[in-house]
Amino acid sequence: MHAILADLKVNLHPKKRFIGTTIRGFDFLGYWLEPNKPLVPSSTSLTRLLNHARQLYEQTADINRLREYVRRWVHWHRSGLRGLIDQRNRFQRFWLYVINTLNITDNKARPL
Repeated sequence: MHAILADLKVNLHPKKRFIGTTIRGFDFLGYWLEPNKPLVPSSTSLTRLLNHARQLYEQTADINRLREYVRRWVHWHRSGLRGLIDQRNRFQRFWLYVINTLNITDNKARPL
């Protein structure tokens, strides 16, 4: 493997070079990958979603702006991965996750 990477002139990050089995799953480009399971957002990706949503909310963004941010995040999450991602991860699921975690009230939000 190191020979192939050297030919490609690619270096491994010192803290990100664990090589092991993929059976337990791993985080890659914002997705959690596990064998024989659909892609789901990684915990890092969800943390970033919440952090950005919190920043918007603290900067007095209205509920519609916050909703649009989550909608675009969901669009990113689903883009180019038709049939590979967990179909339960629709906008409503992530929207409720954000507003419940941030303790925001949205009169238009419906339960799952």
